Amino acid sequence: MQYGEQQLILRQDMSHCHGTAFDKTREVPDEQKRKALGIQIFNQCMAEKGWFAREPKPPKPGPKGPPETAT
Repeated sequence: MQYGEQQLILRQDMSHCHGTAFDKTREVPDEQKRKALGIQIFNQCMAEKGWFAREPKPPKPGPKGPPETAT
């Protein structure tokens, strides 16, 4: 499978799973519970389609300050 095809399928699957999660959590009144449940449903839907999230990389160190100047 070509990279472009894979990317297209991923986007379609993500769109489908996002819609499914939205529909299933629409009636949950608590925002935090709704968000957590939505993420769980989305991840489960994507896993059923064969997609798995990779482990997050550790954050890159921030930029260094300006170099010291000799005065």
